[in-house]
Amino acid sequence: VILYAAFGKYSVPPTEEGRANSVMAMRRLARKAADCGVQVNLEVVNRYETNLLNTASQAIAFCNDVGEPNVMIHLDTYHMNIEETSFATAVRTCGNKLGYVHLGESHRG
Repeated sequence: VILYAAFGKYSVPPTEEGRANSVMAMRRLARKAADCGVQVNLEVVNRYETNLLNTASQAIAFCNDVGEPNVMIHLDTYHMNIEETSFATAVRTCGNKLGYVHLGESHRG
């Protein structure tokens, strides 16, 4: 799941209300997914694609706020190359909430 924003529309972080709405919506989705035995992986993408989850730190905080055990984090090296100072630190930050890692070139090749 990628929590997209309108491309180019948001040049600032989400409001507290907007983030809270996202957390509540994800909690509802996670509970329905859990009833079906499904894990939800939230992909962390760069600031040019969303203003909600751009870093591993933001993702772990979001997952903690959602509070559902089936909500995990999906890291993508393409986006990490833009937003993270260290791939290793990002992976360690996610810890046991890291559900998936996508490896790709910086040019998407």
